[in-house]
Amino acid sequence: MDDIKFIENNVENILMMKIIKSIYKIETSYRPIWFRSIEYSYFIYSAVVSLVFNRRVANITIGKFQIGILNYLRYSGRHFENTHLASLPNISLSDLKSIIILLKIENQIKVVEWLINDFTKNKAFKSYETKIRYIGLSYNGSYQYARKLESLCVQDSHHNIA
Repeated sequence: MDDIKFIENNVENILMMKIIKSIYKIETSYRPIWFRSIEYSYFIYSAVVSLVFNRRVANITIGKFQIGILNYLRYSGRHFENTHLASLPNISLSDLKSIIILLKIENQIKVVEWLINDFTKNKAFKSYETKIRYIGLSYNGSYQYARKLESLCVQDSHHNIA
């Protein structure tokens, strides 16, 4: 089953499913598999260096959804006062194992859904479009990304109506 069908079959909330599918489309179109392979290799190298030499780990984004290492660790239960760190305190073997497990597509979908819920908790939005733009800005930090996410979600809504 391809990833889009997997998302459609495993995310119950329709709005959430559209947002997750759109994030997936954006992230996979800008990061081909060969590039993600380099990111995975760099992360494993950084993690091993961290484990052996007690060094910090760069908070890079990895996976098909380009989720930051810090957010994988937050999802796994680690607490960080600052959620915008460029590098993280050394990680444990348990942390590394958790991240590797979370790289499976079905787990990444859960992490993205958790992140979206974290971004939007205690927030009220005047419209569907405003909510999507806010999620896009929170997810990537770029207004261009937020507009692209909105465009894809709205396009998906119109496509489903037709």
